[in-house]
Amino acid sequence: MHPEKSRFCNQLIIQNKLDVKEWLFSPGMLFGSPEKWWGDMGTRGVPHEGCDLCFYRSSAGPIMTLEPGTQIPVLYDGQVVQIVRDFIGRTIFVRHPRHEENDRELYSLYGHIRPKKGLSPGTHIQAGHMIGGISAPRKGTSGPPAHLHLSAALIVKSFPPARLDWNVFGSREKAFFIDPMPLIECTYAILKTP
Repeated sequence: MHPEKSRFCNQLIIQNKLDVKEWLFSPGMLFGSPEKWWGDMGTRGVPHEGCDLCFYRSSAGPIMTLEPGTQIPVLYDGQVVQIVRDFIGRTIFVRHPRHEENDRELYSLYGHIRPKKGLSPGTHIQAGHMIGGISAPRKGTSGPPAHLHLSAALIVKSFPPARLDWNVFGSREKAFFIDPMPLIECTYAILKTP
């Protein structure tokens, strides 16, 4: 499956009035990475299921970070089908029925978010619509700084959306992660050190 590129990064920059020359990632922030990019920098329990947007280089040169409250757009037209707690905030699951492959539909997942007031399962949203702001990290923890975790997955159509949570992704029969980077159309560089 190769959905068209979204205007996600452009919308993120415009809505938040960011000065982004390029996004910056350490290897641990990218899809499939076995390592963490924070804390002890050790190994993850499972390979990374998406990408983490946190750092960017401004046009003046300094490296900047996304702040708590940064507003997050949705990739494509779709419907919010589930909102669950994660270890920093909440994860919003959006189904994109226009993007199908065999018996699966494309879902985008936005982790570590504080959902916009009134956003709930059943809400229909258009591409670029802001769905919430990045959550602040927990104080006194060695977890990562404020960031957006973005995932894309192909999920079987017969799976009940109300049962979606992070545990469902252990089964490739129900859900299959795909790299979200080709979907978000952004200029980026890989940092050699975190």
